[in-house]
Amino acid sequence: MPADAKVHYLSDTDWKAVFDLNNDDDIDSGTFTVDGFTYEITAISQPKVEIVDYDNSSGTEVTIPRTVTDQGVKYKVTAIGYEAFSGNGIADGDKLTSVNFTLPSNVTNIEQDAFWRNKLTGHLEIPESVTSIGEGAFAQNQLTEVTIPGSVTSIGDSAFENNLGLRLVTVEAEDPPQLHKDAFANADRGQIDLVVPFGKLQEYLDNGWHGFRSISYGTFTVGGITYGITSHTDVIVADYTGTATAVEIPETVDGNGETYTVTA
Repeated sequence: MPADAKVHYLSDTDWKAVFDLNNDDDIDSGTFTVDGFTYEITAISQPKVEIVDYDNSSGTEVTIPRTVTDQGVKYKVTAIGYEAFSGNGIADGDKLTSVNFTLPSNVTNIEQDAFWRNKLTGHLEIPESVTSIGEGAFAQNQLTEVTIPGSVTSIGDSAFENNLGLRLVTVEAEDPPQLHKDAFANADRGQIDLVVPFGKLQEYLDNGWHGFRSISYGTFTVGGITYGITSHTDVIVADYTGTATAVEIPETVDGNGETYTVTA
């Protein structure tokens, strides 16, 4: 039985007993399109869909919805599928430049190559519902900053590869996510400042989060110098974005209402 048909049968109490409402194994998935997004139905008893394609003529800035309604049925949008928004083969003028999520999001999985080869720029904030970021999911874009929420447990091979201007990654998970060694290839880890939860620096280092230009509990910038917080009292110099040809590093610096000792 097609998935969309089963939804309407389940709305009739005389048919509910025919189906195991907690088991969607007896349905064939169906698809539908709303506002340029093509959705595939993945569950019926608790209606869910994943986005599997996008019509780029609908715009270069997209917002992933929490839910979508088709034929009177409201579905949760829980995944962004394989190459759903891939810019591969898409004309430069039609590639995505930004992606946002309606909050609180229902998306748990961002799958392989979901946003590969677009022109996503600036700061990407992954919503707090996401648990996995697949292989190549945001590869070959123009991101400069990424925030990864505490819900994420795994980040795949090349997930952020070839974001050449990527300079800051903030990870909010108390338990370090499983990280593929090439997740941040080119831009290399050596040009990325990593921010992790307070007190978790060593735990991140012990779980493969090493090789970054700096790892700290937060950053702030004074006089063109970016400092990384390494303890309640200490900071290190992480970057310089000013224009002076000679720079004096202070012994102490004020930031975030605190005075820190500059240790390196």
